[in-house]
Amino acid sequence: MKRIPLLLLILTLASCASSGTRTPADDVPAQGERRAVLLHINDVYRIEGVEDGQVGGLARIRTLRKEMEERYPDLVLVHGGDFLFPSFASRMYNGEQMVSVMNSLDGNTAFDDRMLVVIGNHELEKTKLKDASILDRRIEESQFRWLGSNIVFKKGEDGKPLVEAPNLARTNVLVSGGIRIGFFGVTIPTAGVAYVDEFEDPIETARELTA
Repeated sequence: MKRIPLLLLILTLASCASSGTRTPADDVPAQGERRAVLLHINDVYRIEGVEDGQVGGLARIRTLRKEMEERYPDLVLVHGGDFLFPSFASRMYNGEQMVSVMNSLDGNTAFDDRMLVVIGNHELEKTKLKDASILDRRIEESQFRWLGSNIVFKKGEDGKPLVEAPNLARTNVLVSGGIRIGFFGVTIPTAGVAYVDEFEDPIETARELTA
């Protein structure tokens, strides 16, 4: 993988980890304690599970999220990138099938403002100038937010970026467990993507956005 999948500006995660056997009582914050809860996945190229459907699959992600949201209703689902390509199905559908199923991970057809994804190097696997329209369509079809914090897309004849959508952002702020969390996603430079004008330095971008 040629990208940093996601930088989460959150220091509270360390307090969520503990050793030993956990019980439901361990997940109940002490009085006055605030706790953010995130469900993170990345590098998901297939809808179905493996091992004859017995392991994995996006349906299990939906079930896990639903179960977790019963206890943590303001849970945030983050996808660190790499899902549009590569797969056999994506050769035929250009990632449309992945977006269609990921749109259902919240269990409804409304925009999912608690799901964030990062543009990974596999989202840029189709590199020709004409392929910008494929990525643009996939983002437009998505009922969740994309983060592309250090990617500068080339502009078309109309002066607008070739990849642009209301749900494509540089940063996003969400609240989970009473804690405001700033999110951004950086992609390590990927050579030969004709519709990308520049990959801004990932480290410098991270410093800037952290500030």
